[in-house]
Amino acid sequence: MTSAVGLAKALEQPWDLLITDWLLPGFGGLQAIETAVARDDGLPCIVISGTPNEDEAIAAMRAGALDFLSKDRPMRFVPAIERALREAAELRRRIAFERELRISEERYRPAFERPPAALLPFDLDGPKSREPTPASGKPPAPPTDPPSP
Repeated sequence: MTSAVGLAKALEQPWDLLITDWLLPGFGGLQAIETAVARDDGLPCIVISGTPNEDEAIAAMRAGALDFLSKDRPMRFVPAIERALREAAELRRRIAFERELRISEERYRPAFERPPAALLPFDLDGPKSREPTPASGKPPAPPTDPPSP
């Protein structure tokens, strides 16, 4: 890619992973990460740099990169890619679960926000007679024993 616009267009397709160089012609790795993160679908990003430094790595990680690798240590590429794919799969599962949970909450919320006009107590130990609570909000007085003859 040679521009952020080109990357955004390429990211219209589903991808499993974005691997970007920190220094790109026309735009930088930070812009690539920000473009990918803006999709909000859990696309993992790994940055590779020929001249890595701590400040760049911190900026990349804060922007949403999962890893910042040095080109002179290629033995770290495969483990980083495997970890990124695992984490992305877990994130996508969580996003799907949260989406389903929101749908379920929206579907059943009205039933709990507008309770029926009368609520009756229920005891799991068995039926018990109880008078409804009076309008005063105070529980009814306990029954008194009849006077003995």
